[in-house]
Order: sequence, then C-alpha cells, then structure tokens
Amino acid sequence: MEKINERAALEIALSMLKNDFSKELRKVVAPTLIVSERKDKLTILEDMIKLAEEVIPNGKLTILEKGSHWLPTVYPEELAWLVEDFLV
Repeated sequence: MEKINERAALEIALSMLKNDFSKELRKVVAPTLIVSERKDKLTILEDMIKLAEEVIPNGKLTILEKGSHWLPTVYPEELAWLVEDFLV
C-alpha cells in the first residue's frame, strides 16, 4: 500500500475550506451516506452533522469511533460493510 502524503492531503483539505459547496450539495436528492470519524483531525464532526441534517436532504451520517481521516486505506473492510449495508 502506498504511504499517504499527509502534508499534501492537508494542503488539499485546507484549500477546500475556501469554497462553500453547500449550494451544490443541497441539490443532491439521492440517499447519501456520510461517514465521519470521531477522531478525524481533518474534518470537524459538527460540520458533518450539519451536512447530514441540514445540507444534503437525504443524508445519513454514520460516526465511527475508531480510525482517522484515512478510513478507506486503514479500514477498507469496515467501510465496505457500511456501504453495503447502506445500499441494501
């Protein structure tokens, strides 16, 4: 597995803070799974709650107790189970 360049990822995340995507996200009508991790240092949990409750009309938030921002690379099986459960 390729090592994640955390500095580059942080720079991307910080650049995304300059943009407000809420107008576009309000247009999402499909059920949407939002996965957040309580220990995530790059994403603010309160923002994810707001995203699911106020921005994306059919957003479903799942908060994980373990992991970090890198869930797909650190816990791919757990993420796969979450997605499968959401889709079924």
